[in-house]
Amino acid sequence: LKRPFTDVMLGLLKKEMGDEEAMVFAINIFVSVRRYAAEPDFLAYLLLMLGRISDSVVRDNRALCGEILRIFGAHFDAGDGSTRITKQKFFYGLREVLPHKEKEHCQDLVTYFPPGGPNVLINYEWLLQDDLYVISPIVYALRLQHLEESLSLCDKMDKVVHGSR
Repeated sequence: LKRPFTDVMLGLLKKEMGDEEAMVFAINIFVSVRRYAAEPDFLAYLLLMLGRISDSVVRDNRALCGEILRIFGAHFDAGDGSTRITKQKFFYGLREVLPHKEKEHCQDLVTYFPPGGPNVLINYEWLLQDDLYVISPIVYALRLQHLEESLSLCDKMDKVVHGSR
């Protein structure tokens, strides 16, 4: 990352308001984002403000479950518009859509599945619905894992780039 988002934001705010007022405004935004950082959107914004991830990671994280839902719709289309599949198909579908996800992360997702055996029918559209007010446990886990994986990748890339100087 060339410049943390906070530096860019402060530069723009200082043009609009005085230095002190811009600093107070930025601090208030930072504190607010940090307060709600248990939610994936705010955690992504916090990591962006700290300069740990880029804005493209934030956009990708926000669009992740919508994209998985689109792929599932094409992959599991039964022709009747049904979005019901077995839990086992759902799990293997996630593994197929996210082939580079670590095995442990995939196993962690199983704990967020609805109760019942592998042949229980579930509605994948409901499970992957990324609602602002009521977030699905699976969506929550997928988005947190995405941020964790992206942060790890950014850190590795930073070490490679700065380690080669």
